Amino acid sequence: MQSLIDAGLTDVHLPLYGFDDNIYELMTGNRLLENRMLVLNNLIEANVPICLSFTFLRGQNEAEFPKVLEYALKNAGHIHQFRMRSVAQSGNGNDEKPFCIGEYLDVFAQVFQVDPQELIDFSLNEGPYYKYTFPESYKAPRTPIHFELQLINFLRHQAAKGNKRCQELLDLVPKEGNDNPNFRRRPDVFFMNCWCWGALESVDLMNFRNMVIGMYTYNKGEMPFLEATLLSGLNVDV
Repeated sequence: MQSLIDAGLTDVHLPLYGFDDNIYELMTGNRLLENRMLVLNNLIEANVPICLSFTFLRGQNEAEFPKVLEYALKNAGHIHQFRMRSVAQSGNGNDEKPFCIGEYLDVFAQVFQVDPQELIDFSLNEGPYYKYTFPESYKAPRTPIHFELQLINFLRHQAAKGNKRCQELLDLVPKEGNDNPNFRRRPDVFFMNCWCWGALESVDLMNFRNMVIGMYTYNKGEMPFLEATLLSGLNVDV
């Protein structure tokens, strides 16, 4: 890990599909849980910002999602983002039916004990950070493939309304480190997002070029997602 840091490593995206090795064997062909936890512990000890990624496999690991979410919140001083994906109809997942955004929201709503519409309304009206860092044209994007939530603010909002489950989750977040100028390591700034990709054969590229995909905000400005750049029709080298 230190060799990677010395070579310029600044953050890591790491998949964590749950805490059951049978899930890893099913999804990857290998029992990787011990390896993943060792890597996570090394990253945390080295103070490297982490984006944790959870891939849903329909009917197999939905019950692992709240466990991974709780782990992420407990380590929110190091894990700055929690991303959800669905197994796509390609490669080894060719026979699997992917999750759509509505199904993600149903899972989230059960975990937070809220109505799915509350998640949608909060995402569109309260963040996650559009009104603070995005130009007006990128504010509150309504896309059928992307959902994003400033999780800590959402938990605070729900806890203030008396939601006991959200208060329990909020209590897991470490209090120290909230004055860190690097927002990616501030426990009070924690993003949760999910994506849903359609089959490539059905993608209307002209539609995508006219659709706001999203922005990734760094400390010193804004940078579009690579996908947004590629789909925008700009002449870029990759």
